[in-house]
Amino acid sequence: MTKAGKAYLCHNNSRIPPKTLRNIMRIIEARSSEIIDQWVIYFGSAKFYC
Repeated sequence: MTKAGKAYLCHNNSRIPPKTLRNIMRIIEARSSEIIDQWVIYFGSAKFYC
């Protein structure tokens, strides 16, 4: 995840179908601020890809 809230896929070794994967990534991007906030609460800090 980037600071701007975009999600990047590193690999798809689980072979998630492309349509499903796109939907998952859209949900992650739409809720990125919530995800980051919860990450910081749990782990104490967040580091970003870019």
